[in-house]
Amino acid sequence: MIAFKIVPMPGFCSKKIHRKITNKLIKKVITPIDRSICNDMPCANTLHGEAPVSDTSNSPSPKPNKVNPKQRNKKVDIFGLKFKGFFELQETLGIFLIERNIFYYYYNSSNFSIYNFMKKYIYILFLFFLASYAQAHTKHYKGLIKLELEVLRNDETIGYSNYFFEHDKNIMTVKNYTQFKVKLFGATIFSISSEGIEKYENDKLIYFKSTTFQNDKEKYVNLKYDEKINKLIINGSSYKGKANLDCVIGNWWNHKILEANRQISPLSGSLKDQVVKFIGYENITLYGKNFSAARYKLKSKDDNLPDDKKLDFDIWLDRKNNLILKVTYKRMGDWEYRLKSYQ
Repeated sequence: MIAFKIVPMPGFCSKKIHRKITNKLIKKVITPIDRSICNDMPCANTLHGEAPVSDTSNSPSPKPNKVNPKQRNKKVDIFGLKFKGFFELQETLGIFLIERNIFYYYYNSSNFSIYNFMKKYIYILFLFFLASYAQAHTKHYKGLIKLELEVLRNDETIGYSNYFFEHDKNIMTVKNYTQFKVKLFGATIFSISSEGIEKYENDKLIYFKSTTFQNDKEKYVNLKYDEKINKLIINGSSYKGKANLDCVIGNWWNHKILEANRQISPLSGSLKDQVVKFIGYENITLYGKNFSAARYKLKSKDDNLPDDKKLDFDIWLDRKNNLILKVTYKRMGDWEYRLKSYQ
C-alpha cells in the first residue's frame, strides 16, 4: 500500500504566485497489521439449524412482546363457531377454526368439498353436546310432581306404574311403584310388583335402586356413580359391572330413552343395546284428550336375541311437555302403558 506525506491541495489562487519548486513527494509504506478472519454470526433474525434460513416470524426475538393481539375477546361466541377468517388466534373470536392448516389440509385434498368439511366438524360438535348431557333432562321435569300410567293387556286394565318426583336444589329424586297381574280363569299366571328410586344431581344419574318380584322371583338393581372413574357401577341380579354415563334407566317417565343407544333394565340391571327410529307425527286420543304426538320405534340392536330378550316398543311422545304418552308392545298379548294423568 502506497501513501504520501504531502499531497498538493487544489484550489484558487492569484496569477504568477505559484512556487517554482514544490516539495518532493515521498513514498510512505504502511505496515500491514494481522487480523483474524471472522464470519458473520447468525443473529436473532434467523433460525439456527443445519443451515440458517430467513426468520419465519414477524417479530424478532430481542423484542418478542412488541406485537399485541388485535383483539382481547374473552367471550367465545356460538361455542367457538364465530370467526373472522382462517387466521391466528388473535384474529379469531372463537375456537372452532383457529388453525388455518385445517382448511389447507382439506382444500388440498382430492376429495375436498365444503359440505364434507363442515359435516365432519358439525358431527364432532354434536358429539360434544351429546357427551355434555346426562341421563335425564331434569330441567324438563321441573315442577312435575306425579305421573300416573295405567297398564293394559288386551285392552283390559291390569295395573299401574306411577312415578313421584321430588326436587331439592340441584337434586331430583324419582320414585316408582309398579304393580300388575295377568289372570287366566281366575288364576294368576304373571305378576309384577316393583319399587324403585332414581337420583340425579345436576342432570347426572348418581343412584338407582330397585326391588322387583316377578312371579314371586326376586330381581334387584343397585347402581351408584363412581366419580373417580366416571362410570356407573351396577350390581344387579342379571349384570354386575360398569356402564358408561350415556346409559339410561329403562323407565317410561324419561324421554331421554329415545335418544340413548343403550338402556339399563330397571328390573335386573342388564345392559341392552337399542336403536330408535322416528316414524312421524300422529293424532291420538287418551282419556278424552287429543294430542299431536311424535311416534318412535325402539328395537334391540341385535336381531339375533331370543324373543323374550328383545326390545320392540312403539312409543308416542308429547314434545310440547316432553312426556311419554303411550307405549305398546306384544308379548303374550297386546300390552300398553298409557299416561292417565300428571301434575
